[in-house]
Amino acid sequence: MPASDYPEAFYGEGYFGAWPLHHPHVEYRCSLVLARVNAYLERKDTNQTALHNVLMWEADRCLCDHPDTLAHDRIKFSFEHHWHTQAARDRYAANKGPKGLTFEHAVPRLVVFTELVRRVGSSDADERLDTWQKVRDFLRPLRAIALITVEEDKEFNRRQANGRTLRQSMPSDWTWKEPDPFARYKVVADRFQLIRPTPPSSTTVSVVGPTKQPSRKTAPMRRTKQQSANSRSVARELGRLFDLSADGALGIRPVVSDDDWARFIPHSWAVPENLNPNPPSGWGTKPSPYVLVEVGDKCRLTITLGHTPARFQEKLFALCEGQDAQSGLKKAAAVGFRKVYNPVVSGARRESENDSEFAARLYAGIVAHLMTEQWKRIEKGIAGAFADLHA
Repeated sequence: MPASDYPEAFYGEGYFGAWPLHHPHVEYRCSLVLARVNAYLERKDTNQTALHNVLMWEADRCLCDHPDTLAHDRIKFSFEHHWHTQAARDRYAANKGPKGLTFEHAVPRLVVFTELVRRVGSSDADERLDTWQKVRDFLRPLRAIALITVEEDKEFNRRQANGRTLRQSMPSDWTWKEPDPFARYKVVADRFQLIRPTPPSSTTVSVVGPTKQPSRKTAPMRRTKQQSANSRSVARELGRLFDLSADGALGIRPVVSDDDWARFIPHSWAVPENLNPNPPSGWGTKPSPYVLVEVGDKCRLTITLGHTPARFQEKLFALCEGQDAQSGLKKAAAVGFRKVYNPVVSGARRESENDSEFAARLYAGIVAHLMTEQWKRIEKGIAGAFADLHA
């Protein structure tokens, strides 16, 4: 396609990447970016390169994940969601995967990050980014992605008149007054051109990205002391994030956590029978809370039953076997504490992630899951089970 046909944004006006503009996932990501930049400007004790990588990775989540599925990087290499070249399509088909491809940012992340920091700290009220909505609107037209081959990616090493390459900079005549995100691709249009993405019309997400989930049959491994320390750190950070969300739109109430688990309940489950009567123990001996939501470092959101009366269990398990079976609840054996819901809500931890980064990503997966119809059915059903106790 002619270079003049490149649009200013790669998705519709109502979206930030694949997500609706006002989705809680978008709010969370952009709020986190704003908070971390403000902290950097106040202290200046953070490695700028590390901060740049973290912040831009946070924004990339809206380009790699999809609201219709909770799998991590579900659309990262989707030709239906990102601009791409024909050579990239051919390479993917030949290799049966993304080997030899590059997830290329149309506007280099360093360019976006530098301007973002400047605007957050600006004294000019007209350009200062001081709300998550302003951060979102600043980033949205700049977050275009192109899937290209590694050979095509080398074209950005071409030097311009000012001596710089296009690797980490925009063309010399590019300005922030009219920030065309595809300006670099116009420079190399004589070597390759992009094909417009064509998002599927149905709500089914067609992908070419990673789809395999970890096997549930993997033999348990003994934790090292460092792994246990990391688990506690993640649980503490999740607990802090739950505390910050207590008065927000998520409708959750943090409850007592321990070394390895952060816990919460929806407000509709906050009845006397379900509030921990014996802090600081999370479960302990009888009496215990009836049902809590627990999250550790296993990328799962777990609904666990404690010591509950038979009447409550009968009502709850009716949801598993009756007309509400689509809720996703599973009847558990009547021995000890029972997990009746245990979905994966985030991808596995990466080697490059510290505890806070991993907890933030896991929290974002939880936020996204709490917006699903499946979760809403479960929350309503369990609230009904509590109401039946007082009927």
